[in-house]
Amino acid sequence: MNAPSRKSPPTILWWIIWTAISAAVVVLYLVLQPPAPKMDVSGVQFLPIMPFLGSAVVRWLILPKFADGARAFPIFIVGLALAEGCTILGVVLVPAFKQAYLALGLVGVAQYIPLFVSKYKKA
Repeated sequence: MNAPSRKSPPTILWWIIWTAISAAVVVLYLVLQPPAPKMDVSGVQFLPIMPFLGSAVVRWLILPKFADGARAFPIFIVGLALAEGCTILGVVLVPAFKQAYLALGLVGVAQYIPLFVSKYKKA
């Protein structure tokens, strides 16, 4: 009994998801206005880097191992969510460095530009 093969999501869907997450990073940065911290946040100021590093690992070590677009697509979304999480955590936890974490989140999302999707198309 063979499992039915799943089709790779259309390329336009990869681009729509990527564009939406890219826009969401900027919108969340502009909308989230946390109050000034009342305590010293030096212990958590580098915590938002963790989702960025996780996103880089997903993009450059895990995602290339998939030869099937149907299996790679959820991993793509997880990696984008981690990259977006860098900005969200940066704005909420460390408002003093929110511009730096916006830039880092945009770099994280930019590494997922779906130019690599063509390798998932069957000839």
